[in-house]
Amino acid sequence: MAGWIAVVKGFAPLLALGAWLLAFRLLVLSFLTYFLVMATDAIKLAEVEESYSSYRMSFAALGISIFVVAVVSSTVLTKLRWNDLFPKEAWARRWGTGMFEGAATALAIFAGLYFSGTYHYMGFLVHFEEGPWAWVLIAFRIGVLFLFTYSEEFWFRGVALPRAASSFRPAYAILGVALLTTLLRRVFFDLGISHLISLFLLSVLLCLRAMRRGDWLDGAGRWFGLLLAWHPLLGLPVLGADFPGTFLMRYGETTAEESSRWVSLTTGGPSGPLSSVLLLALLLAACARELSDREFRKRILDVRVRA
Repeated sequence: MAGWIAVVKGFAPLLALGAWLLAFRLLVLSFLTYFLVMATDAIKLAEVEESYSSYRMSFAALGISIFVVAVVSSTVLTKLRWNDLFPKEAWARRWGTGMFEGAATALAIFAGLYFSGTYHYMGFLVHFEEGPWAWVLIAFRIGVLFLFTYSEEFWFRGVALPRAASSFRPAYAILGVALLTTLLRRVFFDLGISHLISLFLLSVLLCLRAMRRGDWLDGAGRWFGLLLAWHPLLGLPVLGADFPGTFLMRYGETTAEESSRWVSLTTGGPSGPLSSVLLLALLLAACARELSDREFRKRILDVRVRA
């Protein structure tokens, strides 16, 4: 019993966020059902699901942002400050550097897939006659991604990881945070097993980088840059969201069935690069690189009994 109490205390920030996101999702579905019933006499469950799926990224960003703002505003209860959410010390440099490196990584991965013939260029989305409105929609999606990634990383790596690391050994804290954050994304997003494995490894990598550098802003920038390049810029599907980007790139099926399966497995296929084996290999290599430092590896894999 004492062990379970320790686990709940150690991962309390993530468990609290999970409870809020479940309640927020139920609230969103209730409102959608209500307004759809008001708009039409007969409503099907599929219509509610379709409406919800179209804006699930926006709902996820809104839900976690409300939670983070509410918690940070309750300084008496949580001891968190606005300076913790937006550190004044070189904020733009730390987050911006991570963003550019994340975007560069995403573009490099896509370039390899594109020149291998996996993805095809379908055209430029923004036409002259609809330019202003199209740019507004793209800017809105960029803002949603910023809220989503920044709020996530602040709570996952800036709050939950230090709390878990103070209660458990570093390796257990990293694995626990990575597992719970991956499961939390299932609240809003319909993700397959390959997606979940990629997100788990990405979370492990960001935890390693945060513990090694003592900085969650770098991870927030990298996560944002990755999604920015793949989704609003190239129009590739991420986390189940599939909207056109500035450039319209689409996955192309091959004719041979066995070849098509292999290409889909390697590149992620219609699900997007986040579910690709190529990304899994790169994430494993990046985790191994973080653990290549002997002193850091000894600190993370410490098996000594705490006093």
